[in-house]
Amino acid sequence: MFIYPFIYFFCSQAKTINGTLEEHQLFLHPNLSTEGVWGRSNANGLLLVLVCGTLHHRTAHQCLGVFENLFLLAQDPFAADNWKIKSLEAILRSRPQVHQPLTIQESELALTLQ
Repeated sequence: MFIYPFIYFFCSQAKTINGTLEEHQLFLHPNLSTEGVWGRSNANGLLLVLVCGTLHHRTAHQCLGVFENLFLLAQDPFAADNWKIKSLEAILRSRPQVHQPLTIQESELALTLQ
């Protein structure tokens, strides 16, 4: 099994990150606690969301590391409950042993928001 020791993506389409996850048979398990998800909206209707969690191999059922995703979302003016990804920044990092899910305080992308 091969995984990049450090993969850094900056893309405007979620298809790029989804293709990488499928190619390497990975899936993301978000930390849905208050320590793992952060969000903020602005007056223009844009929503900034940071999600942290663990990175797993789909078939081996093994935790391989951690991830961070930073989304900039815009609400669809024609559908009140529909959001479109304007930008996506993601970090996938392999770690031999993960004892607890990644939190916002440990996030590298959270530092870019300060």
